[in-house]
Amino acid sequence: MEYHWTTKLRLLVFSSHIVHWGLLLTLSVLIYGSHAPLITLCKVDKKIPFSSSSCVVLIELAKFIVSLGLLFLRDRHSLHIAVSWKHVVPYAVPALLYAVNNNLVVFMQVHMDPSTFQVLSNLKIASTALLYSAALRKRLNHRQWLSLALLMATGICHTYSSMGTPKQKVDEAIPGTQFHITALGLLLLLVYCIVSGLAAVYTELILKTQRLPLNLQNLCNSNVTVTTSCHLR
Repeated sequence: MEYHWTTKLRLLVFSSHIVHWGLLLTLSVLIYGSHAPLITLCKVDKKIPFSSSSCVVLIELAKFIVSLGLLFLRDRHSLHIAVSWKHVVPYAVPALLYAVNNNLVVFMQVHMDPSTFQVLSNLKIASTALLYSAALRKRLNHRQWLSLALLMATGICHTYSSMGTPKQKVDEAIPGTQFHITALGLLLLLVYCIVSGLAAVYTELILKTQRLPLNLQNLCNSNVTVTTSCHLR
């Protein structure tokens, strides 16, 4: 009888974890997927009516508030930990990279439609995997290499079809509904993918070397990113 109840309790805990991570995954997909379309909807006369740096500062402030809230809700025991400049300074590099990338996201919406951005921005998975493999010396298996090859092939096919769209057809279409990308947009996207990979790998190194709670590390990262973004205005 005791074994039966123990098994049921484990299954209940396991199910709650699945639901929890499923909700987090769904929320992250909705947030990430709505970024570019919302920027496109803000366009006035095909121009973005606000500076990219102002948008980035507001986004990073929101991240800072969320990290601070989670720190008090889930990691209250870590509030007594003394955080020195030695803990914060390493976040300056990824903060600068993320600030540059977040500004690029806004600026690139002028040179491509949101659907093209969402498809091609996934190429940062390939750059992150390659940099992760090189910097952390983690070997990729055959399935992972095949997945990266398929991802690259998808990006190349979509780019080829999008760059062939006549400008007149793009101008006459409803904003954000016609696949298109300019040569400058493609160049900026490649820079975006490389910078994103560098930032992700560097952040991973910091998270593994810093012995601080995750929410406290996120707070440090957001703090430095807000400061960096303010200086980029």
